[in-house]
Amino acid sequence: MPQTDFLLIVPKHLHYVLLNGELGIVALSAQAKSCVDDVACLQVGEDIRDSFPELYGLEEILGEIIAAKREQFEVKAINRQIGNQQLYLDLYFRSHPTGNGQVQLLMFLEDVTDKMSLEQTLVQSNNETNLLVTALKNAKQYAETIIESIAEALIVTDTNGKILRINSVATEILEYSERELLGRSLFEILNTPEAQLLRYEALNFFDKDPSASSQRVEVNCFRKLGRPLVLAFSWSLLEQSPNQLEIIYVARDVTRDRRDQNRLAVQYMIARALSEVASIEKVVQDVLKIICNQLQFDVGELWEAVSAGEIDASRYPAIMSYPMSHIYLQRIHQIALAKFSHKPVGFVEVSDRVLLMPGSGLAGRVWEQRSPQWIYDLLQDPDFGQKSFACREGLRSAFAFPVMAAGEILGVMTFFSENPQSDNPELLQIMDAIGQQLGQYIRRKQAESALKEQQQQTEKLLLNILPETIATQLRQSGRTIARQFDDVTVLFADIVGFTEFAGNLSPIEVVKVLNQIFSCFDELTEQYELEKIKTIGDSYMVVGGLPEPRADHAEAIANMALDMREALNALNAQTGHQFKLRIGINSGAVVAGVIGQKKFIYDLWGDSVNIASRMESHGIPDQIQCSCSTYQQLANANYQWFERGSIPIKGKGEMKTYFLIGRGEEN
Repeated sequence: MPQTDFLLIVPKHLHYVLLNGELGIVALSAQAKSCVDDVACLQVGEDIRDSFPELYGLEEILGEIIAAKREQFEVKAINRQIGNQQLYLDLYFRSHPTGNGQVQLLMFLEDVTDKMSLEQTLVQSNNETNLLVTALKNAKQYAETIIESIAEALIVTDTNGKILRINSVATEILEYSERELLGRSLFEILNTPEAQLLRYEALNFFDKDPSASSQRVEVNCFRKLGRPLVLAFSWSLLEQSPNQLEIIYVARDVTRDRRDQNRLAVQYMIARALSEVASIEKVVQDVLKIICNQLQFDVGELWEAVSAGEIDASRYPAIMSYPMSHIYLQRIHQIALAKFSHKPVGFVEVSDRVLLMPGSGLAGRVWEQRSPQWIYDLLQDPDFGQKSFACREGLRSAFAFPVMAAGEILGVMTFFSENPQSDNPELLQIMDAIGQQLGQYIRRKQAESALKEQQQQTEKLLLNILPETIATQLRQSGRTIARQFDDVTVLFADIVGFTEFAGNLSPIEVVKVLNQIFSCFDELTEQYELEKIKTIGDSYMVVGGLPEPRADHAEAIANMALDMREALNALNAQTGHQFKLRIGINSGAVVAGVIGQKKFIYDLWGDSVNIASRMESHGIPDQIQCSCSTYQQLANANYQWFERGSIPIKGKGEMKTYFLIGRGEEN
């Protein structure tokens, strides 16, 4: 059947999205966009997981549908906030053969918001109707009839909240006996802020209109043994006599519903955090906080493996007596919420100083077994018990799951609650999947960080070899770079007698002495914003006026030459050496650039470079010999000069040269 014909027969209450094997959107109905808050993500060509992060981790199941290994798959009660409206969706997945023999994935979206609301409203309305009918039929037997006919917890109180009658469902849900409940205050039994809100809403409601239907109020409370409980209350007013009013509360146990909603919320919020947060540390803190807040756990922790040599002995003094070859688990991140009755400070402080062996403690057991675990009662657990800090701080239940990536365990997340929490296999399965997602995120971020660090190291190395502007050009073009500069000043400096001096030292000692001297020269190069070209043996070459032209290049080189001589004299005074510099300077045109494909170096070519080299080699120790071109550029500057006169220069004949004596009035 052609695709267009198929699309025309989709029921009106369903929307659809057609997907390819990579979960990319191939087609969709116009109404499908009404089911998402960001319509820009729900477009042909986009990844459906951008609009429905809940599908992350389900790729294998959806692939089985396309491969005809599974007929269908459903995702129930996905929650969305569209504007000010809460929307609930059911997702249905089927395979869809195409005309060319391929199989695509068809996702139906059904808005079940009204359905869920209607079911709850019908149940509640039916219960209230039964209460009223029974009361009218037989005033004497109204309580017994109501109690027997209703499936939810029924609690009758006076206007002060004193419990007058209950049914068996109420005792089962609250885990109190009838004797323990009768005569006590309902709000004392519930004992939470929501219970006081229920009391206020009920009394205030009847003051306004005793004949009206009540609103629904959800109360988070606890059973007798401390297990969490969520009750959805509605109420009606029964007038026994003008002076005797009773309130009939109908309470529906919605704990599982809220748990399912919270579980879906955890998946959605964590998927969003993994897609938006930039750093591993922030994601870990967000995941710990999301799970604690949504699932009502007081403490969340992340444990990672460390070797004995990596452990801070000042923080863990006992490590000195532990085997150094063993792996230990150390708590890296921790969050403790104070939103419940108290903050378990003692447990947090002790955990900060605890090291676990794989197989020991909750985190160690999960690390060793590579699977999530749940502890309903810490008091009965062999790794905890009454004397453990966790139990002494009032913590009662815990669960943990491994953080995995490609079969490798990266850490363990543990969570503790001060209230008993029943085993939840479905939640553990979801946490196991979250551990896989978090592990993949950590590995990806670590790889990105390593790549970034490598790029920074490469950039740093490149800038140590080449000027920044040249390095930028080389990265952008990758071609040979050469440029002529018409007016620069080149300096060559040689340490006189260093070759003979080095003959009495080891190679390592020679390099150490040269490094000390040339490091001082490098600092002067940075100070005067010049460009170091290279060092050859005990010779140093620097240039001014490139790669960025500058008018004062000759003056900057002259100042550096004078400072180089002073710096070497200062080092001589510290070390006892008697080194002297022979410096030659020339100004003129050069060609500068980078050639070759390996071991790049930024170098200079031209007659001006050769003359500068000859100025150094034909110079005198402890003197700065300058060519006539450099002297002419500096003749009007504030320097002291000595005219050496004409001397024979190899390859150049007679050349007039000058010695730069120092700063001050010109001679």
